[in-house]
Amino acid sequence: MNAKLLERVQRARRGQVAIAVAIAWAGICAVGAPHASAQREQALASRLLASPLHFEASKDPAGSPVKYSARAASYSLFLSNDEADVVLHGETTPSGEMTRGKPIVVQAYANLLRMRFVDSDLPTSIGPLDAQKRSHPDYTAVAYRGIYPGTDVILRGDERRIAFQMNLTPGADFEHIVLEVAGATGINLDADGNAVVRVGRASLILQKPSILVSSERAPQRLAGGYQIETGNRLRFIVGAPAPHNSQTVTD
Repeated sequence: MNAKLLERVQRARRGQVAIAVAIAWAGICAVGAPHASAQREQALASRLLASPLHFEASKDPAGSPVKYSARAASYSLFLSNDEADVVLHGETTPSGEMTRGKPIVVQAYANLLRMRFVDSDLPTSIGPLDAQKRSHPDYTAVAYRGIYPGTDVILRGDERRIAFQMNLTPGADFEHIVLEVAGATGINLDADGNAVVRVGRASLILQKPSILVSSERAPQRLAGGYQIETGNRLRFIVGAPAPHNSQTVTD
């Protein structure tokens, strides 16, 4: 890391850091994707807000590990205290058999990804950003408070994307943030530094992290990236160099 970049990273430690990642199915452009124009980013973000995913609180929060759940056309999301489970809905295809003159439709595949932050603490709380209480609450964002010291994680989504943002208070350590994606059959980095996660016949793309530092000076953006580790783990890199090759780890 050159001296100028090192200075910017050290300055980031003294500011408030926001790390944003969008997860999209392969072939679907992620919000804030590299090389997208500002107008396209704004249009995609507006579309995300126009049809947000709604999280529903568990009806038995004491007896069930699942605290919030949400369902979209292509996936379901189940949030517990220590992980987020993503179930990819399988394609429905005709089986070739008939019953009462109608083709039998079967589930071609369904895949499960269990995402959790490694060596993190149990959150001090998990709940909606909107503190208003309703008799049958559903919310468009859920926050994990204190997943690491001084670090909150906020989840949102729409029909085709999941987005999470990590908010770090000044002085919080961003060098030891590691995301484990259990259930993946392989992970590699593409030419733009995005993480391509393979699961069965499907692929998910974790957009290269977008990092914004707010401090006494003007807000600054830092390059973000991933380092692939064994066990289907992705370490977040702040001040990452431009990707120069594809790195692959397969369990």
